[in-house]
Amino acid sequence: MESLPWLARLHWDLIEHCGYIGAGYRLQGRRLRGSHPEWEPLDEEYHAQLAPHRIYLRGSLLAASIDLTPVASVNICDVCGQRELFLINKAKVSCGQVTQLTLRSDKDHEVAGTAGEHRASAPAARAEIVWRNRK
Repeated sequence: MESLPWLARLHWDLIEHCGYIGAGYRLQGRRLRGSHPEWEPLDEEYHAQLAPHRIYLRGSLLAASIDLTPVASVNICDVCGQRELFLINKAKVSCGQVTQLTLRSDKDHEVAGTAGEHRASAPAARAEIVWRNRK
């Protein structure tokens, strides 16, 4: 983050609900704040509709919000039971296909999923499905 100070001024928002209010949309969800981020409530008006259950990069430096799916996912961590932001940490590729994704949280908890694994965690499985379907 030190080499990208502009990135530190952007918001990482988990949109849980987006409802039309006439002149725009009411966003409700959670926002990461601080150097050791914790989720804080988010309830504000916004000019555009955003899909729920996704992480967006937002802020005055951006002309539009950036959907971070499948690079970022928010889920309840299997290790600590807390809501955490998971980011793609590693991807194993074989014959041009992603065979395994490992996602890591800011608390260094990891989840991994493979194509044939029935017990893949939710964030890894969701990211894997999106990545496998990309052309």
